[in-house]
Amino acid sequence: MNPYDHFTFTRRTTERIVEDLNNDACGLTALWDGDVLVFTATEDFNGDAFMETVQPDALGRYTFEGHWPWAEWSEGLDQNEEHRAYAHGALRTDAAPDPSYSDAVRAAWRRGRDEAGELRQTAPPPRPNSYVPLGTFTVAQDAAVHMTLHARDLDHAYAQVADLASAEVSASVPLGNGVRLTHITCGDVNDADISASERPDPVAPAVPRSRTPGPAALAPTADLPRPGRGRAR
Repeated sequence: MNPYDHFTFTRRTTERIVEDLNNDACGLTALWDGDVLVFTATEDFNGDAFMETVQPDALGRYTFEGHWPWAEWSEGLDQNEEHRAYAHGALRTDAAPDPSYSDAVRAAWRRGRDEAGELRQTAPPPRPNSYVPLGTFTVAQDAAVHMTLHARDLDHAYAQVADLASAEVSASVPLGNGVRLTHITCGDVNDADISASERPDPVAPAVPRSRTPGPAALAPTADLPRPGRGRAR
């Protein structure tokens, strides 16, 4: 940690920093302009006069650079019991308070824990502005595709799906809320999970017809599989 790094504080901690800074008479002061924090420095402060404004983030926290050096807190820095309890609550939010704490010290511990929890929160997503015109975005996303097919057996079904690899099927299906499905790209057969939904009845292969008898029409048919006479009972 650099002593002059940028640090983020809750509003309550920032108010205490402002109070201490204004009592320090170091040439740097701070005041509130509504929710905006305004730093003002004279040349008495490191020989550099400046003004800086700090806006709160979406959760009301303030981040500003270290105009003065910061040091990491340790047990030996502060002997004030409430200050120490506050630091313990902020540094170990998952630990229980010391049973020997008085009510005032326990309240300080709780403030430290609560403020540390606020700093760990993430800012909520920005709400869409209904007055900004909507643009069109193209989304490529992995998704599960369900289909049916006719095949002789499981190996034949996998072979048919393999033939569809990377094939694209155009579509125009509204999905709601302004979203529309435009096309589907078939995936790899190794990602497919195929199972028989029903057992087909045996079907005899079709024999080509010919108006004029020829070799194909006069070929012997003894070797062709024949359909059964009926199902066994």
